[in-house]
Amino acid sequence: MLGQVLAHERELLRNVGGVLVILFGLFMLGLQPSVLMRDMRMHYTPKQMGFGSAVLVGAAFGFGWTACVTPWLGSILVLAAQTASWQRGGILLVAYALGLGVPFLLLGLLADRLVDRLAALRRHTRLLEQIGGALLVLLGVVMLTGMLQRLSGLGSFF
Repeated sequence: MLGQVLAHERELLRNVGGVLVILFGLFMLGLQPSVLMRDMRMHYTPKQMGFGSAVLVGAAFGFGWTACVTPWLGSILVLAAQTASWQRGGILLVAYALGLGVPFLLLGLLADRLVDRLAALRRHTRLLEQIGGALLVLLGVVMLTGMLQRLSGLGSFF
C-alpha cells in the first residue's frame, strides 16, 4: 500500500534506496563509524535451562546479530518497497525469511554433527563479510543506475 502511495516518487526512492544499500555494503566491508560499533553485553548464567532460559538466550542472540542482519534486511526492504505490487514485495520478504531461518533450523537439527566443520569456517568469516559487502555495493550501484528494473523484467521472482 505504501508503495502505491509513493509511486510518483519511485525514482527518488530508488536513488535513496541505492545509496542506503551501498552504505550497508561499505559497512560490511569495514567502513564502520565507531558510534555504531558499541558492544553491550549482559552476563547471565541460568541455574537451570528451561523454556524461559531458551527465550532469553534467543532474544540475546537476536539483539547481538542485529548489526549483522540489518544491512541485508534493509536492502531487502528497500527492494521490496520498489516492486510493482505488494505480492512481489512479499515474495522477496518470504525468500529472505526462508534464507535466514532455514539454515538456522538445519543447524539446530544437525549441530552435533557439524560442530567441527563450522569451526573451520571461522577463519574465513572476514572474507565472507567482504564478499557480502561487495555484493551489496554492487546491488546498490545496480539500483542507482536503474538496471535493477531491467534485470527484474527478465525473471518472475522480482
